[in-house]
Amino acid sequence: MTDGLSLLAVDDEVPVLHDLARMLRASPAVAHVDASASGADALGKLARRRYDGVFLDARHAHVERSEEHTSELQSHHD
Repeated sequence: MTDGLSLLAVDDEVPVLHDLARMLRASPAVAHVDASASGADALGKLARRRYDGVFLDARHAHVERSEEHTSELQSHHD
């Protein structure tokens, strides 16, 4: 068991991403936060590490909303 949560924050608006990551890191329940400014970078991080949670910008400008992307993200969680 770890001492805290491992989280991934994803947002294409870099200032928003930095603020979100900073807020998450400030929580005593969080041990690790990775930040990604693109969907491709986030998928790469998901392939290399298991996260307890992902904070994803629902209106990400560069990610198509399709079953294929949803399935790929879910496969990293299973």
